[in-house]
Parts: sequence; structure tokens; C-alpha cells
Amino acid sequence: MTVVDGRVDGVSQASPTSTTIDLGDVALIPAFVNAHTHLEFSELETPLGEPGNSLVDWIRLVVANRREQALGAASRAERVTAAVNRGLVESEQAGVAAIGEIATLPWEASTFPQSRVRCRLFYEQIGLPRTRVQQCLDGARQWLTDFVDSPLAVKSLSPHAPYTVHPELLAGLCELSKTMRIPLAMHLAESPEELLLLKNGTGPFKELLQELDAWDEQAMPRDSQPLDYLQMLARADRALVVHGNFLSAAELDYVAGCGRQMTIAYCPRTFHFFHDATYPLGEMLGRGIKVAIGTDSRASNPDLDMLAEMRFAARQHAEIAPSKILEMATRNGADALGYDDLGEIAVGKAASFHTVPIGMRCVDDPHVLLFEN
Repeated sequence: MTVVDGRVDGVSQASPTSTTIDLGDVALIPAFVNAHTHLEFSELETPLGEPGNSLVDWIRLVVANRREQALGAASRAERVTAAVNRGLVESEQAGVAAIGEIATLPWEASTFPQSRVRCRLFYEQIGLPRTRVQQCLDGARQWLTDFVDSPLAVKSLSPHAPYTVHPELLAGLCELSKTMRIPLAMHLAESPEELLLLKNGTGPFKELLQELDAWDEQAMPRDSQPLDYLQMLARADRALVVHGNFLSAAELDYVAGCGRQMTIAYCPRTFHFFHDATYPLGEMLGRGIKVAIGTDSRASNPDLDMLAEMRFAARQHAEIAPSKILEMATRNGADALGYDDLGEIAVGKAASFHTVPIGMRCVDDPHVLLFEN
């Protein structure tokens, strides 16, 4: 393989005068693309709460954690910056070339921590009460105007979730996405409690929002469902549906019909942290849906190790071809985040690789060796 100016120029036999580097018994694979992260929690040594906690109870812990960050000598911005930097270092050491980061602060290009990991910054938008819609849209537009993309950080937006985003705000953000030609990332169909709130306007999520003084009785028409939000996201330039744990068969069919415009971000160990169930990965892939892999955050995951994430997914879904798992962690994530030069080892692509030690036994599919440890 030859590399010129950081890109793969060709693949050829070594010449007699060339220098050969023996990497040992390893697989050379494309560097990983982590489709969904919250690096602000990277200072955590263990996840918040316990496995099996409801999403609503876990969010209470997240809120408490953020309030704690606001205390002490360092400002929340300084503490989050340090955590993000720690997460970037961990990600780089784990062979990650790019991430889809949910940014809760309006980063500027000059202050975002620098590393060799490329960041698609999804600036998070929260505003369920209708009175906040215009304020949020104005803030999003201003940030998109002020933020100057760099080789390592490019701007995008994230309407957080149906329980925190008014439908009119989502519609406006989708319009911005189309105009600016940037992807959106939205948490959707993450828990049964979310589905209950959409359908009846009741349940644990309503109680939580009332506690936080963020509930708007008129924000969600009764009998709403994730499909309503998928249909709005389909108006965006490109959409990353984060989690999609409890999408119905009809909703999966809809995502499939959107083709490349819509990708689902699957976070295997985070799903297992909350749910004693099987993620519908086979149903998604069987419909031709593009699925990418993310680690989510250390608030629900022990680390940001993409290889560990892939291996966990492979154990949970033995029916899925190992090559497909690798594709989800590389090419599909790159496509979803708009990094056309990542995700493959091919002529013209970035020379961004990762090595994984493997055994030397003979197998029909060498991808199997990636998941044996």
C-alpha cells in the first residue's frame, strides 16, 4: 500500500528497495467512526446509576451531575472542556478517526479541544414549551453563522428528543439543516416511557418535566408516535436517529424508505445498561436500513472503546455477519456524519487505519477473528 499526502494512493507489492515493517499478527482495518458520543461525561470512572435503571431516573442523575459541574472553582465550561479533551484522547487511543458529538455548550472553533479526531458537532437544542421555539431557532442560527468549520470540527445541530423539543422547533431545525446542508441528530424511541408520553401525555416523563419546570401540556398532540418525528426528520438534509430502540415495524419500514438520508445510531452497551431486551438490529438490517455504531457516553457505558462495542454487539447478535458489524463501525458512521473520505481502505480515501491483534487460525471469514477476544 502506498500513501501520498495522507491518502491511499495505491496497493502494490513491496519493491526490493522498499522498507518492510512487520506489524505481526494483526488485522489492518479502517479507523473507527463513533457515530454518537456525549464526551462531557468522559471524566466519569463508572456509569451513573445502576444497570436496569429507568431512563427517567437516570436523567435525574444526569441533571444532578450537571448541576454539580456548575459548582466549585472551575466553571462548567472549563470542566466540560477538560472532560471532552479526555474523551478525545481516549477515542484516539482506541483507533477512532471521527465522532458525532452532542455538544451542550455553543463551542467556538477557537476553543474546541484539538486532537486528530475529527468532530461532527451536533449543538444540542432543547425547548419543549412553545414560548421557547423562536429563541432556540435564533440561537441555533447565530451559532451556525458564528462557528467557522475547521479540518477537525464541523457544525451541525441536535434537536434533543421528542420530550424536550416542540414540533415547531423541530420543523425549524429541519429547515435549517436543509438550507445549510448539515445533518441533524435526534434521540428517538429510546424508552417505553417516551412512547407513553407521546401517546397519552402521561407517565414518568411528564412527572420529570414538571419537576424541571419544562412541561408544556400543548406541546404534543395526543396519540403522537415516533413516526411523526421521523416524517419531520425526513425533511432535513440528512438525519441520524439516535437509538431507535422501540421503533415499530411500520416506523422501521419508513426509515428504510428514506435510504441514505436517514441512519440509525445503535449504542449496544448503553441499550443493555437500560433494557433487558434484544435490540432489533436484525429487523433493521433486513430492511436495508443503514445502522451505525456509537458508544454514547461514560454516563451509561464503562468506556469509549469502539472495538469493545463491536464485540459486544457481535455477541448479542450472532446472526449478523461480522463484516456487517465492522461496516457499522466504519463506513456507515462516516456516511452518516458526512466524512466521505473515511470508513474504507481504498484509493483516494484518507490513510486512517487501525490495527487489531488477531489469531492465525484458518477461517472461512477472516472478519470472525476480530471478535474472538
